[in-house]
Amino acid sequence: VVVKGQFDAALTQTCVVTLDPLPRTVSESFVERLAAAPDAGEALVVDVDVEREDEPEPIEGDSVDIGELVAQHLSLALDPYPRAEGAHLETDALAAGDEVREDGPFAALARLKPKD
Repeated sequence: VVVKGQFDAALTQTCVVTLDPLPRTVSESFVERLAAAPDAGEALVVDVDVEREDEPEPIEGDSVDIGELVAQHLSLALDPYPRAEGAHLETDALAAGDEVREDGPFAALARLKPKD
């Protein structure tokens, strides 16, 4: 079975820095190959070949849950670390070479860093 799908989603994620709500839109299309699941008594053989096309996903039961397929592809399309525009963490300042606050959560780590 080959399932071809396309979805458009409007959702709200939370900024990982400010915890502010971030409205987002996602548009994706996907193609998923499915096949009957192997028998439980059948030995599982794994052969890895990066050039070969992926094996089809097994069909559980006698039907295909299209909603589950869409939900899986939507979750893969989401930004795992959404940030509001201009939001930055104290670690961003460390990467840029800025000074660390004496009372900040990374102050102890900064003291371990060798002084040049």
